[in-house]
Amino acid sequence: RHMIEKIAIHISDFSVRLPSNIKALYQYCPIPSIDYPQLDGELFCHVYYLRLLCNTKRFPSWPIRDPVTFLRCCLVTWLDEIDKKPPVMSLEQACSVLLLPNNESTWKNKAEVRRAYFKLAQKYHPDKNPEGREVFEQITSAYELLTSNVHHSILPDLQRIILCLQAQSIVYKRYSEELSPYKYAGYGQLIKTINLESKDAALFAEGGGQLLSAAVELCRYTLMSSALNAEQLRRDAGLEALLAAFERCAPMVNLSSKEDDMTVQVCIHSLYCFGTAAQFDACREKISEMPTLFSSICRLLQFNHVIRLACAAADCICSLAVCTILQMHLFQSGVIWQLIPHLFRYDYTLDEGGVEHNEETNKQSLHNKLARSGCEALACLAGFREGTPDNDGVQKSLRAMLTPYICRLMQQSEDNDRVLKVLNSNTEDPYLIWDNGIRNELLEFVEYHRTSTSNTSELFGGEFKLSAHEKELIIGDIFIRVFNEQPNFNIQEPKKFCMDLLDFLQEKTEQLFGDEKEKSEKKDDDTLIDWCIEPATVVPDEILRHTEMSLQALANLLIANAGIL
Repeated sequence: RHMIEKIAIHISDFSVRLPSNIKALYQYCPIPSIDYPQLDGELFCHVYYLRLLCNTKRFPSWPIRDPVTFLRCCLVTWLDEIDKKPPVMSLEQACSVLLLPNNESTWKNKAEVRRAYFKLAQKYHPDKNPEGREVFEQITSAYELLTSNVHHSILPDLQRIILCLQAQSIVYKRYSEELSPYKYAGYGQLIKTINLESKDAALFAEGGGQLLSAAVELCRYTLMSSALNAEQLRRDAGLEALLAAFERCAPMVNLSSKEDDMTVQVCIHSLYCFGTAAQFDACREKISEMPTLFSSICRLLQFNHVIRLACAAADCICSLAVCTILQMHLFQSGVIWQLIPHLFRYDYTLDEGGVEHNEETNKQSLHNKLARSGCEALACLAGFREGTPDNDGVQKSLRAMLTPYICRLMQQSEDNDRVLKVLNSNTEDPYLIWDNGIRNELLEFVEYHRTSTSNTSELFGGEFKLSAHEKELIIGDIFIRVFNEQPNFNIQEPKKFCMDLLDFLQEKTEQLFGDEKEKSEKKDDDTLIDWCIEPATVVPDEILRHTEMSLQALANLLIANAGIL
């Protein structure tokens, strides 16, 4: 109906004359392009309207018929939009060519423009005036400019570019496997866009940053589809562009930030890009030359109200931990101080309670997810996961703050839920003494160093000692007092524990009888066993007590594990 009305208006002069003179000839006049209000702001590409396709709330999983062809069309449309050229003449020149007043009311009066064109076209039409072809072409161009919306889109349209980028992200997200054999062909323009937008002075103005967010998001999904794209990204200086965007947005994240903020989204997508790129040696080498990246990652871990951002930072740490150099950069940036507090926000009763929940509606579920990610990041930094090198510094810090038993759990099992449950429970067994007081003491120590403006611990927690453990006798990472109280407790490596006890007893024997034995050996070098050795006249009570406890532990161990010697 809208099209019929527009055509009727265009030929209205002829329609009035035609009934009275059926032999009247229609004088051709180009019809301006017809605009449909329903399609205002739309961008048609391949067989889809991109504005509707990118409306994921309304169309969350709309199928794309041919993802490869659609991606190519999106690339072409995107590049065409960027390369838009202004018309051959300005609006002022068009009015001058048609001999019309130069004002906005004239531009909007299509009837007046049509009459001016018709009058001049009759005069300069090549059929009537062979020498007027050039003037006729200028008249036609001026008419088309004034009667269409071309003058509204003489420059690249920001929203149309954003739609092109979002559509590419959607197709990569939904059809990652289908697109994985193909190298992404748009990195040149994509990196240029990221560079320009990250330097934009109005980036943080209201409504700003949409293009940067869309560009970094597309970069993330192209890498997720095919990790080999990371090498192309590196060759095109894409990692430097991502760092510039990340460093521009990361400092703007604060306690009032929300997950849908532009700065948060750019940081999340950038972190996943760096994580994927870390699979390649050359990319890791380039990342190691970005010292500010590691401190920014550590800073983002502290925002536990923006949990998906903190999870992205933890996941990025897991990916970077495949290299010793990157491990040390993160370790020396204080990443441990930021990760440990998240472990104690875990609630194991959420899953064991049997109540259905999801991350969209349950905040504790998100905290549990962050705790798992943080635990995995610590395990990777320490070298407890396959493909990650051992890091003595991280392991020493974790053994001091989380106890050797927890570290052994992290190393032996990839079930982070088990580790987190132990950390958030009260336990007293031969392997672990852990309660609320110990947790509070640890968290106070971590919080002090986490909030310190300078490096207050050269060992990054490796010197930490729990006050509750200082008074305990620990041999082979086992609490002897508790073992003697629970002699039937299952020891995982009884033979090793037995050897540790014997070594300890030998050490204490030398402390008790060392001086007397030396004197006896001087008297009679041929005597193999001197039954007359007496203990020193003054023996510290602690040595005697520890010796007695270890002897009792050895007896309990041999009774419970017959045949280990």
